[in-house]
Amino acid sequence: MISLSPSLAYYYYFHSEDQEDILAFIKGLKESYYLKNNEKISAESKNYSSFRLIASAGKENMILNTLIWKDITLLELIVSLPEEGWGGFIKNHIRIKETFQDKLKNLLGEGILLVTSPDGEIPKKVLERFDTITEYIITELEVGRLYLLKPWGKEYNIYGFIPERDYEEFILGTLPYINLYVHRLERSMDFYIRKGEYMKEKRHEIEIKVGEILGRTITLFKNPEKRQMTLEKEIDELSNVYSSLALNVSYLKSALASMDSDIQKLESKIKSLLPPVGQNGLESELKRYKDIRTMLKEEEEFSLLTLEEVKEAIDVVRTRVELLNSREALDIQKQGFNLQVSAGVIEVIIVYYYTLNVWRILSPGEVFQNIPYYYRFYLVLLFSLFVLAFTHYSAHAMAEKKL
Repeated sequence: MISLSPSLAYYYYFHSEDQEDILAFIKGLKESYYLKNNEKISAESKNYSSFRLIASAGKENMILNTLIWKDITLLELIVSLPEEGWGGFIKNHIRIKETFQDKLKNLLGEGILLVTSPDGEIPKKVLERFDTITEYIITELEVGRLYLLKPWGKEYNIYGFIPERDYEEFILGTLPYINLYVHRLERSMDFYIRKGEYMKEKRHEIEIKVGEILGRTITLFKNPEKRQMTLEKEIDELSNVYSSLALNVSYLKSALASMDSDIQKLESKIKSLLPPVGQNGLESELKRYKDIRTMLKEEEEFSLLTLEEVKEAIDVVRTRVELLNSREALDIQKQGFNLQVSAGVIEVIIVYYYTLNVWRILSPGEVFQNIPYYYRFYLVLLFSLFVLAFTHYSAHAMAEKKL
């Protein structure tokens, strides 16, 4: 193993499926720096943090490690070099890397670590070559002091490190792990922010649309023409709105779950490195992610409320449709009842008329005329009502028997 202090370390992250680009970049680095393959790596003894070392090449003062974790391939290029030699190496490495830009188009992220001698300091002339910040973010670790030399970003991150003890694992595994999750979060931040803004805009549009639909349903009750068909159309529109919003809420929940997981893993790994008492400068960077997560969580809660409002609006319109249907059914029942009463009266009149005539024809002599008219009226009326009741009862009994 080469000396890791002082040294420069470069971390390159790829999707493991991009094997052609990975192998081409490895080949280019080996040829550029005249690196030779080391002996076969033993997986049991070559694990760094969550990464497993699968291949290594190097020379006296430089190593190129290939490590994997899940679907990620990490290339570590580490050169043992005094601080005064950093500037020249960085300039030369930038030139070499530019020749492989086509192989780095799918690069997930990059990290650069400047490891000083114990009790050393990071040369300012070296930092002038990078887009660094003037006030470094300092984090006290169990193994040394970590400097964040530029805010965490999507493309590359620059760190400085003043080692104290047992720092090999930190340089080869722990920091690359932390930097990987930083890249994962940074690459997702734009999506998360856009998703939150989209949900806010969509929610506002839906609230306006629901208000318009409910307003139209009130107008429909004042103008009953075609209201049944229109109300059903409004229910369909509200149902589509509900489905669209529910789908977006589901996507938002998934994004939040992924973000929560990445933040928790990143924060947990950082906390595992901290001493009982010390300065955690990275908390300010973590806060940025947490603020965005809080914004998304609030938007999720607002969207769930809007979803509930849409559901209630659907119930309101359905209730109005049911009320309209019940009114129409009641009107139909009233009309049917009126028709039945009218038919019954007509039946009584017809039976009464024919019964009276038959009685008059069949009665001998003056018998019919001698019966007081009010007796004749009540007798025939009672008979007519009996006939009407009997026929209706018989028809009802026959219908039930068939059923």
